[in-house]
Amino acid sequence: MPTLSFIGSGNMAEAIARGVLRSALYAPRDLRACDPNLYRRRLFEEELRIAAFGDCGSAAEDADIVV
Repeated sequence: MPTLSFIGSGNMAEAIARGVLRSALYAPRDLRACDPNLYRRRLFEEELRIAAFGDCGSAAEDADIVV
């Protein structure tokens, strides 16, 4: 499965991630996100089980698709 990385984990990224996960097109392990805001990173990690980074380079590294 190709990896999908979100640059920024605001409301739009959250909505897309939730939709992608709900559709079962991707598993949480195939998604990544980055955001400078610790609260948003924690939401992605704890609620959505998506790896979240404070730096965008780490989230985008080796990603097949970057949004």
